[in-house]
Amino acid sequence: MSVIKELKIDFISSGKKNFIYPTLIKYKNELILIDTGYPNMISKLEKAFQNNGESFSNLTRIWITHHDHDHIGSLHAIREKYPHIKVYAGAGEVPYIEGREIPLRMKQAVELQTHLSEEEQNEGLIFQKYLKSVEPDKVDFLLYDDMLLLDGNIKVIATPGHTKGHVSFYFHEEKTLIAGDALVIENNKLELPFPQFAENLETAKNSAKKLAQCPISKVLCYHGGTKEGSSFDIKKEILNAST
Repeated sequence: MSVIKELKIDFISSGKKNFIYPTLIKYKNELILIDTGYPNMISKLEKAFQNNGESFSNLTRIWITHHDHDHIGSLHAIREKYPHIKVYAGAGEVPYIEGREIPLRMKQAVELQTHLSEEEQNEGLIFQKYLKSVEPDKVDFLLYDDMLLLDGNIKVIATPGHTKGHVSFYFHEEKTLIAGDALVIENNKLELPFPQFAENLETAKNSAKKLAQCPISKVLCYHGGTKEGSSFDIKKEILNAST
């Protein structure tokens, strides 16, 4: 069985402390990180590994759920320091991760700028500059729907909607879902994240319904942490979120 550990990484947003939850996977000789946080988070990730009894230098793979800046922000810095690590991502995300196409969040930020008040204009430009600061990096291997990883125990599930090529990971033996941003936890309930920023909200809902077909007793969400319960209750929450 795989060892699955949730990493709690703090950051400051609008003057308040918030958290994201990348995932550490240990399986035989493989040490895997799912998503890399915001820019300049490499030291926090290294410390989180250390706190879990692991060395970041032993990291073998990075699996990316999607290209948003809070998921790939520290990818380039990690690869510069640890060039042996291989990066995996869904095909629909690769052009954005590698910097060959303008990311969805940048397109949305530019569009939103035209609707901001004079007071908000400067903040909008600062955010666009921040998005531009995310350095691209190379994807070594593609992930695709129903792909099996780590001796077949982990299934890749294509979960588009939040972004075009978003993927989630399902662990059969553990009945555990790494949701990425396909789901979030708000007020202790599973919900769809930021519907107003979904690339396609209906597709996101369909992806959630797809996830609900798996027998899940634990969901790890990048925003919100971990939700545990019976497979029946988890399925019910996911279906309620996708209506």
